[in-house]
Amino acid sequence: MPKAAAFSSYRDFLIGSHLFLPGRPMADAYADSIVFTHRDVDGTVLSCTTLSSGVAEMLEQLDVQPGHRVLEIGAGTGINAALLACLAGPDGHVTTIDILPEAAEEARQGLAAAGYADVMVICGDGASGHPAGCRMTGSSSRQHPGTRP
Repeated sequence: MPKAAAFSSYRDFLIGSHLFLPGRPMADAYADSIVFTHRDVDGTVLSCTTLSSGVAEMLEQLDVQPGHRVLEIGAGTGINAALLACLAGPDGHVTTIDILPEAAEEARQGLAAAGYADVMVICGDGASGHPAGCRMTGSSSRQHPGTRP
């Protein structure tokens, strides 16, 4: 079984998807479907979940290893950050950024409820990354979070 399929199968057991979608039907939290989480006043979707099968495939391709530092742009519900934290392990670090204050706060709450309060959630524009989270590797070079040491 490919790693993504195995991870997807155990995702709900490991994380507790329902903790990231409070007030939603349990079926929404555990289905391999998209859930719209934030809309603009005119109904435009501003934020939504990602298909869990797609998340598993992306995580497999990313190949996060224990000890990695990861920067995620678009915190969403926070579940992907929790999965990244599982992969990075206790010696790794995950920072997630969302431009929507409500999404950032909900991600923070979901992560805390699921036991991942150590994931750093930032409300801001991720277009410039998170320079404060970069590790200096020399006098003038920076290693960005998520890159391999």
